[in-house]
Amino acid sequence: MSREEKSKIIRPLIKKGLKNKEIAERTGIPLGTVNGLSGPIRKELKNPVKAERIKSGDNSDRHKCRTCQYRHSDAGGCDYCIHTGKERGCDVEVCDKAVVGERLTKK
Repeated sequence: MSREEKSKIIRPLIKKGLKNKEIAERTGIPLGTVNGLSGPIRKELKNPVKAERIKSGDNSDRHKCRTCQYRHSDAGGCDYCIHTGKERGCDVEVCDKAVVGERLTKK
């Protein structure tokens, strides 16, 4: 059974308010799989507009942040304002400032 088929099975159960463990017991889908599939579904049900924006945004998979020269020198974050002196002015999901390249060191 594909991920999409499993998602279609668990979506109505999430809407009913069942917990992941209950969904796994009722459907026979392993708990780990239910845990992995339920997060995005729960986010979408909680805020469908934001979930759609994240799916379709320019930086929806966050690969730009991982390869951007402005990425923070430590884990996560963005050093765009440190290097340019300007605010980024956009959410990470739709970042238009990303420049692929070697990480810049702080000035």
